[in-house]
Amino acid sequence: MTPGAFRRGPDPDGRTVSLYAQLAQLLRQRVLSGEFNTGDRFPAESTLAASYGVTVSVVRRALDLLRAEGWIVTSHGIGSIVASRPERERISLRAGESTDVRMPTPAERRQLGMAEGVPVIVVIHRDGSETPYDANKYLPPV
Repeated sequence: MTPGAFRRGPDPDGRTVSLYAQLAQLLRQRVLSGEFNTGDRFPAESTLAASYGVTVSVVRRALDLLRAEGWIVTSHGIGSIVASRPERERISLRAGESTDVRMPTPAERRQLGMAEGVPVIVVIHRDGSETPYDANKYLPPV
């Protein structure tokens, strides 16, 4: 995502995702892609703010979210470091089921105990019902 590429206003599902949640998701993806590995130091808050065209307060809230989710640890004088991540369980599908990935509703977020900005993997059953899974704890089926 480049500076200015953050979505303002509602997403395609009609939900508004804050700038800090969008930045947190982008930083999660950078960790998951291997760009940042366990023990790597994140750039300084001011560097991240300049890189993404957001304020330092947006960066701080994004880092607060990542810290609360266990993605990073922060030490005074050292900065934010990528924490080790537990293995995630792969979701299994039955015949006729499919998956989708989206942002959770507030009720789903509360039910699953998720922080804001974390997507859900949704299993869509044959009868049309859905079961959401925290994308930080589960992997989509292969």
